[in-house]
Amino acid sequence: MKITETCLLEDRGIIYIEGPDTKEFLQNIVTNNLDFVSETRSIYSSILTPQGKYLFDFILIKHKKGYLIDCEKNELDNLIKILNLYKLRSKIEILNLTNEFTVAAICYEKFEEISKPILKEIFLKTKFVPNEKDRVGLTVKFREDPLLLDPRNIKLGARLISNLEKLYLSLKKLDLKIVDRNIYYRKSFDLGIAQINSSKIKDKIFGIECNFEELNAIDFKKGCYIGQENTSRIKLRSKLKRRLLPLKLIKGKINENEIIKFKNIEVGRILIDQPHPFAIVKLKDPDINEFLNENSIKCFLIAVKRFRMPSNQNPLVFAQDGISIALDMPLRRNTHAQLEVLDEMVINFGGRVNLVKDARLSRSSFDRMYPRKDDWLAVKSKYDPNGRFRSKLSARLGLNSG
Repeated sequence: MKITETCLLEDRGIIYIEGPDTKEFLQNIVTNNLDFVSETRSIYSSILTPQGKYLFDFILIKHKKGYLIDCEKNELDNLIKILNLYKLRSKIEILNLTNEFTVAAICYEKFEEISKPILKEIFLKTKFVPNEKDRVGLTVKFREDPLLLDPRNIKLGARLISNLEKLYLSLKKLDLKIVDRNIYYRKSFDLGIAQINSSKIKDKIFGIECNFEELNAIDFKKGCYIGQENTSRIKLRSKLKRRLLPLKLIKGKINENEIIKFKNIEVGRILIDQPHPFAIVKLKDPDINEFLNENSIKCFLIAVKRFRMPSNQNPLVFAQDGISIALDMPLRRNTHAQLEVLDEMVINFGGRVNLVKDARLSRSSFDRMYPRKDDWLAVKSKYDPNGRFRSKLSARLGLNSG
């Protein structure tokens, strides 16, 4: 988005909450800290399930005697239902102002231009000077309407929330031209921030897996909120193993819930397929013990041996510096498929299968485990030019010559 352009985010909805119990009510259910919200700062936050899984995300803005909630319009009615569910006896009023307010996105440079004289006036009154951290969510008033730097990432620019008729006058006053909102959402996608079709991740992944910590949506120092126990446990025990990440499609097409594989190992699943795809993706190397547990594989015997690199540097020698693991496991219908997954884990750790005991390794896996295969073939070709020495194993692994 250029400094002379703006995008009308007409797919955003606006909720207004006011009443004497509003702050306490929100503080008890959202992931961020309402103490941070003021006339000069807005926050990004979310509501989770009691198990800590994603339900809704939104921007919270202080406005008059209450708070504005800027959320995805498609999820607005569901969000209001949840708010009313938790309302109980709280003295608050929840209003849907979507038909009255519209959100306009502008670039960071334009915000700087607009806010400079306003911030100067604020400084003269309060001596408040925003530092780099304070700039995230920095909020000023433009013609009595909130104008705020995006609290997730300032590279997303700023947003002006205003009455529709008044908004057009403000945009004219600012000399801003309305352009396709997909320009804004493409920028959001490039920054790894999902804003469209968020209902597709609802109750499927944990809030912390949505990058909420990095996007300033969670305060780990505040008191209790819905889903806080599991969220804190994942954080404190470093149990975060997956993240919601954007997918850039090179060719073909993708489908919702499609599994993503790397070297035949499942590493993620597509959750949002259109218009900007996002997937939940595993972060760490596969864990063999975890794989065995997830697939209910009961090993009768596990033998662990320590190996040293032998003096014999034969191209197909098995022993290396490291640990050898032998698993005695039951033969089932899917055992060969599971062994192929284990092969990939071994390859990822720079290991190899012992050929003396092998009866099912694939040629492609063998080639990656034993990169000096060609050296061995050269020796064999020299001493066995007619290819007399062969076996089922050598045929399967491509070790015949002549």
